[in-house]
Amino acid sequence: MRTPLPFPPVPLPLYPFSLPLPSTPSPPCPLAPTRPFFQPTSSASPTHYEPIYHMAKPQRNVQDWSFSGTKPILILGDSNINRIPPHTNRKLQLDSYPGAKVYHLMELFKRTPPIPTAKIVIISIGINKQGR
Repeated sequence: MRTPLPFPPVPLPLYPFSLPLPSTPSPPCPLAPTRPFFQPTSSASPTHYEPIYHMAKPQRNVQDWSFSGTKPILILGDSNINRIPPHTNRKLQLDSYPGAKVYHLMELFKRTPPIPTAKIVIISIGINKQGR
């Protein structure tokens, strides 16, 4: 059974889908890009980047792992990071540490010198630990 909302639902307007299409095209906006943002600038296929998979010997994860960030956006985490498909964003670096726990990455950060190029660091660990 659904819980009633504390306020009445508000209908969404159908605009702009309810308006008729213009018969003549409108002039281009001077600030509009000349090409769609998702098209590559060259005819060559874009470079695909994959997550960096850090293997470690059993019982020695912290001692074996290392990290060298080279991109402005860094995503570090457990084996789930390795499931992210190849991407074309040259500013994004993905590092996968299978079996990593929070304390493993804390030790890794203690040994890693500051990374001046890093602007955003995202840590993703334990998102699949249901019931714990």
